[in-house]
Amino acid sequence: MNDSKTLENIEKKLSAILAVLVLLGDEGLLKSKKVKLEVVLDKIGLESKDIATLLGKGLPAVQKTLQRAKK
Repeated sequence: MNDSKTLENIEKKLSAILAVLVLLGDEGLLKSKKVKLEVVLDKIGLESKDIATLLGKGLPAVQKTLQRAKK
């Protein structure tokens, strides 16, 4: 993996952490289920397999959540 790709991956993961922190502090949007964390991480640019790993969920479950959110 080249340095540019490594830096891009680091940036995506840091953006994901920042988004989670903002959502947790913003009137508890994640707790109220108004926003699915999978969707937020997808919009940041993480791949489904990375989202599944980060959340400890199966890849099919993450893909189904993202599919439902697009409807």
